[in-house]
Amino acid sequence: MNMIDIPNGVEATVAVYRDHKLPEYNANPMIQALPHLMTEDEFLESVIVMPNFSPEEKFLKPHLRTHCVERLSRYFDPINKTTQLHQAISVLLMQGYLARNILKPQYARRANQIYQAIQDKGGKTIENYVDVPTSASGFTFIGPSGMGKTTNLKNILDLYPQVIAHPEHNTYQIVWIKVDCPHAGSLKGLCIDIFKEIDRLLGTNYFKKFGSTRNSEDYMLAQVAQLAHTHHLGMLVIDEMQNLVNARRSKDDLLNFLVKMDNIIGVPVIRVGTNEAYPILQGNFRNARRGTGEGGVLWDRMKEEDEDEWDEWKFFVEGMWKYQWTTEYTVLTDEICEALYFETQGIIDLVVKLFKMVQWRAIAEGEDEIITVELIHEVANTRNVFMFKTPNSFIS
Repeated sequence: MNMIDIPNGVEATVAVYRDHKLPEYNANPMIQALPHLMTEDEFLESVIVMPNFSPEEKFLKPHLRTHCVERLSRYFDPINKTTQLHQAISVLLMQGYLARNILKPQYARRANQIYQAIQDKGGKTIENYVDVPTSASGFTFIGPSGMGKTTNLKNILDLYPQVIAHPEHNTYQIVWIKVDCPHAGSLKGLCIDIFKEIDRLLGTNYFKKFGSTRNSEDYMLAQVAQLAHTHHLGMLVIDEMQNLVNARRSKDDLLNFLVKMDNIIGVPVIRVGTNEAYPILQGNFRNARRGTGEGGVLWDRMKEEDEDEWDEWKFFVEGMWKYQWTTEYTVLTDEICEALYFETQGIIDLVVKLFKMVQWRAIAEGEDEIITVELIHEVANTRNVFMFKTPNSFIS
């Protein structure tokens, strides 16, 4: 993989145009430059992160083994939903580029229409200017804290180079951008964050050029649309959408802009948030995207009463369980598995944290260093991270 440095920006991957086996993809350089379409096995092998581990490390002194346990913080074992999320993102990314082909006259036509909207009315009512059809469709990604939404998204997005250089087309392609939803629901704040992220990637000065608070929202939004088109933005990810719950101004302004990114500019938008954001996103996008293929991804905790989810929970715990740095290896039993579930209610992030803290406690207390059901409950009840004990607490 050839790389080049962008002055004042990041390191970009030089485009290699691949055969994706599908004629519609092979007709578009921005799609051809993306990594090959992975099988499920290839994907799992690419994203799984196992901590360094050696059985001999259990003979290390306690203070060293305490540091070994911290390796679990980087542990990532994808679940079935991870594979499904990867497929959804792969499809959205590829499909979003179909109608934005730099080789087709429609690409220049859309650019001219956005420019005209800015010149005539400062970007106001940009939807009245742009009539080139798009192929983009975003989705909403909702789930309780601790289910690994952000981690899973990051690991999937990291499979794609963020910036690709196309020397023969004299352009850079930004494959994806991820920003957080502003706490006040500010459209200007969102635009400024996008300007800054593009500047970081490409070494440009768009924030200085367009980010002045004197500029109108419509103007800044239109410039974001123009930059997304000019730099071939493949996907925009907006995290922390629950920040809109306490927004001081109308939430619809920001949400409607994200719909325009899908509908008018053709950039797929993934909106990510906790369950607090669900009522806001559900109503707005159900109406705005009716009949256009808009989807929603709901990640709930693994439920004990669901046989398939319980099997997946046990499979996840079994994979994690072998990373023990206690002097005595504790065999995983159904009782231990159930105790872990009781204390974490099927939240992946919490069970990894609990497993770490249980090992720390066992090592600190010395003696046999055996993990027991009683120790699991004791640690969970003396740590602030486990504040809720009922399923409703996690899904409210």
